[in-house]
Amino acid sequence: MQLVFNAGLSHPKQIGLASNDYQLGRIGDTGGYVMGNCRFITQKQNKKEMGDRHGCKRKGKDHHMYGKRGKDNHMYGRTGKDHPSYGRLPWKTGKAKNNQESMSAWEQLPGLYQLWKDNNSPRCGKFRSLAVQYNFPDINYEKMIKYFNGTNNHKGGIDYLLKEHAKYD
Repeated sequence: MQLVFNAGLSHPKQIGLASNDYQLGRIGDTGGYVMGNCRFITQKQNKKEMGDRHGCKRKGKDHHMYGKRGKDNHMYGRTGKDHPSYGRLPWKTGKAKNNQESMSAWEQLPGLYQLWKDNNSPRCGKFRSLAVQYNFPDINYEKMIKYFNGTNNHKGGIDYLLKEHAKYD
């Protein structure tokens, strides 16, 4: 209630998804949703903070891919085996290698996969909560779940990844 009072909210209808509605936001869009790290801000403010944190400042005509559709796009027609990252192990990609928490999660792939299976294959948000509850890193598990589901078009699927992962243990 203190957060609601601090934001000056007087009615539940002020909370929602429209740009001028209020929603719970984390200070600096980092850390957990815990007292001292949360406050009610407008959806517009929340999106701006998220964009600032994720480097999403280049939009529209300023974005390097603006207007590059079809054959003008460097990735045009490059799917499946023709895609540059096809067959690369996810923990060997730049994003994973450069992020300690992400790398930690990939190092624990077998345990995370078992947790996912044991809990009826939950979607990303629910799985993230479960993972954190079981002391796994607090990261976005969307890409990993795509591998679990077999929808990430990786050669060999999850069985291949688990076998490759075992080589690194």
